[in-house]
Amino acid sequence: NSAIGFAVDDRFLSRGPYKVAIKVTYHDIGKGKWSMVYLTPNGEATCAVSCENTGKIKTATFFLDDASFPAKGTAFDFEIRATGDDATISFVRVIRTP
Repeated sequence: NSAIGFAVDDRFLSRGPYKVAIKVTYHDIGKGKWSMVYLTPNGEATCAVSCENTGKIKTATFFLDDASFPAKGTAFDFEIRATGDDATISFVRVIRTP
């Protein structure tokens, strides 16, 4: 799959920007790349991961100082987009940081 979108519950982070940690657990298959794409007050930003084809389950942690999740309801607040090979994502956590 080339992209998957995520909606953050509006009651959790309804106004921003916020400091958050986003942890993405993925299966390291192939040599493709994937990016987490999110909104900041200045527009779209990305954080990229390059797969190494180890076959292991890995977790990438992104610390964001300026995350804004303005989407309402089930509209996507951020996406994971694959480049090349598919991104095999198993779990995503959004953690509000102090």
